Parts: sequence; C-alpha cells; structure tokens
Amino acid sequence: MTLKNLVAEVKALGISKSLFILDRGFYSENNIKEMNDANIDFIIPLPFSVNVGKGLISETNREIESPANAKRFGGDIFYVLESEIQIGSVDAYGYVLFNKKREGLETNSFYNRLIDIECAIDGKEFRNPIDQFKRTAGNFERYFEYTLEGKKIHLSRRVNAISQAVNRFGKTILLSSSRRNWDEVLSLYRERDEVEKKFDDLKNELEVMPLRVQKVETLQGLLFIFFISLILRAILLRRARRRSCSIRVLSRRF
Repeated sequence: MTLKNLVAEVKALGISKSLFILDRGFYSENNIKEMNDANIDFIIPLPFSVNVGKGLISETNREIESPANAKRFGGDIFYVLESEIQIGSVDAYGYVLFNKKREGLETNSFYNRLIDIECAIDGKEFRNPIDQFKRTAGNFERYFEYTLEGKKIHLSRRVNAISQAVNRFGKTILLSSSRRNWDEVLSLYRERDEVEKKFDDLKNELEVMPLRVQKVETLQGLLFIFFISLILRAILLRRARRRSCSIRVLSRRF
C-alpha cells in the first residue's frame, strides 16, 4: 500500500520522469507492475527466495567467477553478469554481482553461528530439548536435523540446505527497469543506502525526533535548520577523515 500511495503522489505532482530506488522489502510482482504501468524507472534487489532469483543464481553460478567478468568498483573487485529477465508481464534487467571479500566475511559469520549452536546444545540434556533447540537455533533451525535420546538432543547438519545458503554468499542481484551500466546500477543503489544513513544521523545523532511543534511554519524552519546541520556535519566528518588519513601517511614516512 505504501508504494501504491507513493506512485499516486508522483502522478498527482505531475512528475513525468522519476526513478525509485527501493530495498528488497518492496519487491513483489504487483509492485513491479505498478511502477511499470506508471512509467516509473526502478532499481531494486531481487530476493534469493523468489524463483527468478533462484534461477539467476543457478544459471550464473558456474561462470560468474570467470576472469572475463571481473570488474572494479571503488577499489573492490566484483564479478558481474547481466541478464534480461521477466517479472510477471514486465521485462527488466538483472545484474548478478559477486564480491569475494564479502563472501569470505559472510561465510565466516555463518559457520561461526552454526558451530556456536552445536556447541551449545549438541549431545546435551535439557528438560525440554526440542524447545531449547528452537530457541537456540532461531532462524538457523532449517540447517539442522535432530534426534532425541531421552532428554539428550543430537544434531546433524543438513548439507544441502547449508550448501544452498553458502552458494549465495557474496552475491547480490539488482533489478533495473531499463538497461544501464552495471556500475551505474550499483552506484545508484548504494546512494540510497547513504541517504538512509543520513536520515538515521538526523534522527539519532542530531536528535530531530520527536518534533514538538504546532505550526507548519515552525516545522519547515526546524527541518531547514536540521538539514543545514546535517550538511555541515557531513563536511566536518569528511575533513576529519582526510586529516586522519594524512596524519597516518606522515607517520609512516617518519
């Protein structure tokens, strides 16, 4: 409903050209069709859980790490494959991005969590072992099978489920309504993340919320002051980071 209202608002304002950059929570065939029917461009991550996402990962898994697919973005290496795809009745473009550094971090985190669960309950006795397993494993429950020996629980790993999860690590699928350069798609999507962080700074660092005002004019004035403060804060932080980098470089020289 939120997206439907936003599309209606864009139409009401008479905006003829717009680009929606959304997170994966907004993904659905209905939302894609809604934006397409309204001639709104969009960039949105494609969830791995939907059939189109599963298919793209499966189709590109074997060739994604080919040296021919290696690209550079902001100093990081990405392996990139592009594909024309169809979401319901809408034609779109999918960009599969694979970053080995991120894959390593996600793999390490995943197996640490898996082993922590095993250490906590495997082979141990509990008053209610099944409830204890569910509480401890949480959303990792699907990666285990268990057997009971009295009040003792024994775990075994579901290898296929784990392999499917690990196969997605380091990968992102970005969906675009029109063909663009892969780095433009990634850059635009990351800018959305940067904007979200700035709004979080407004809320938490500059303590914008709650706004206790009664007049619209007062609200407008406060928002203007807060946005100026946010701009100044961003400039000062950028200068501080540059100065810190300069000091580190000088210290290495001496």
